[in-house]
Amino acid sequence: MWNEWPDRWGPEKGIDLVFLDKNLEYWAIQAKSYASDYYVSKADIDSLLSVSNRKIISCRLLIATTDKLGVNAREVCAGQKKPVTRLMLSNFEQAQTRRKTLPFRMMLTASQKLIAVS
Repeated sequence: MWNEWPDRWGPEKGIDLVFLDKNLEYWAIQAKSYASDYYVSKADIDSLLSVSNRKIISCRLLIATTDKLGVNAREVCAGQKKPVTRLMLSNFEQAQTRRKTLPFRMMLTASQKLIAVS
């Protein structure tokens, strides 16, 4: 979590999680929990893009509970110098079909938060 990362530069403003990959590159992650028919807008990801635009961050990961990404959001992601990888709803669904049994199931709560349930 952002608040536990020792190299953070202030309170959380758009990065939910940071991880160090096997190539020793830091990734900034932002997770968005929306209805499956919601279009993630440019405004929704502006904070991730601006806050992660520091030298220490090499890559970005956007995780969303929808497959829909607005045109402006898609264009802004494509035009970034630092890559923006997307892990969207269909990626989770495909992973679930490839793996017959998961140790948990995912569900949206009434407040549209994605949680793991035993």
